Amino acid sequence: MYKFFAKNGTTVAMLAGVLVTVIFLVSAILGMSGDGYAVGTDLAGMGKEKVAQMGYFDLGLILTILLLAISLILLVFFGAVTLVKFPKSLKSTLVFSGLLLGLFFAFYFTATKETAGKLGHVLQEFNISDSVNSFVTAGLWSMIILCIGALVIMVGMEVRNMFK
Repeated sequence: MYKFFAKNGTTVAMLAGVLVTVIFLVSAILGMSGDGYAVGTDLAGMGKEKVAQMGYFDLGLILTILLLAISLILLVFFGAVTLVKFPKSLKSTLVFSGLLLGLFFAFYFTATKETAGKLGHVLQEFNISDSVNSFVTAGLWSMIILCIGALVIMVGMEVRNMFK
């Protein structure tokens, strides 16, 4: 099983993500059109009570949470297997994991609490706590920084390969 996922893991993950996305979109679009709503309907403007009764997105959320749980279980399992097979990589793994966690928590504790504008209105209307807002903000900024870092590394490696 380890060899299969080592060879085909990215493909399996991408296909699972695409499948969950398609199921989510079909479920949401068919549910909304069945109730007479268009895809561009402003759901946030309908109010918390009305949106809570809509179950269009439940299947997509459940599948996404299930996919996340499976990926975390596989991450821990295959991470442990890799560390047992290659114990010298433990030091760099711990250092980079610590850096990622440090980056996330730095963004979490420095996240601004929105109280004005459209975002502030939505946060108040849906009773989203400051900790949830900070968690989402930290996740988004961490993702943005990691994407920029990946892009810089890709370009850097290509430039390096040009001169080899």
